[in-house]
Amino acid sequence: MSTTYAIQFKKSEPQRIQKLLDYVQSLDFVQSVRAFSEEEEDAVDLSISASVEGYFSTEEIKQMYPNEWVLIANTRKNGSQILGGKILLHEADKRVLAIKGKDLIRQNPNVSHFYTGEFPVKAHIGLLRKISK
Repeated sequence: MSTTYAIQFKKSEPQRIQKLLDYVQSLDFVQSVRAFSEEEEDAVDLSISASVEGYFSTEEIKQMYPNEWVLIANTRKNGSQILGGKILLHEADKRVLAIKGKDLIRQNPNVSHFYTGEFPVKAHIGLLRKISK
């Protein structure tokens, strides 16, 4: 497994930055060094590393488990948007995930779940139950 780090530099001294990047690239254990354009920096949250010891971004999780419900711990969020976490469990059926994940939820901090696929356009999600008299 590889570890990805994101480093943001001040733009004031590009010569020093390039020297540092050249040195890092020369190390035998470094797989690659990549610079992001300003447009990419806005689209990518560089404060979160991609695969640091069990942590996966939501994009990585969606690629690994398409159209499944995923339960994650140590969730990192930006407001209400889930950015990633440590995968605890994944299932195609949300009810099965809830049943199997019951003990995992108690044992792990900051647990969240989400669906990796797209919801159908005409999906009905029941929020209220009709209560008969």
